Amino acid sequence: MSQRTPSADEQIVRSIQFVAVVRIVYGVVAIFLPRVWPKFFRLDPDDEDARLWNAFLGSRDIAIGVHSLAVAKDPSRQRDVILINQLSEVGDSILVGQEIRHGRSPKSFVTVAAFVFNGVMHAIWLRVHLLRRR
Repeated sequence: MSQRTPSADEQIVRSIQFVAVVRIVYGVVAIFLPRVWPKFFRLDPDDEDARLWNAFLGSRDIAIGVHSLAVAKDPSRQRDVILINQLSEVGDSILVGQEIRHGRSPKSFVTVAAFVFNGVMHAIWLRVHLLRRR
């Protein structure tokens, strides 16, 4: 029995859902386990500023993730949710670039992790754009 290759539409929905779940998980951990992400990114988990900013990002990711899940299967709303997600990644990439410009080492764990994460997310959204053109 051969495996059926998912259609472009199914791949788009799966991509949106995957990123939405990643965002929600990140956000929930950031808010309810506030020391996890600062520790992971080699920041001081006792630094209340690091925890607060991480929670801000987490709440944003929960909101974007929930909205993405809600509209993932609605082709008429996919374009907007893709754009919101992609602009979020572009904004995050710009912020990392600004940090480097202001003296953060491009080789620091946080910088490298941010670039890798954003790079993967950019690749997902570019793939989704290509799938939508099929």
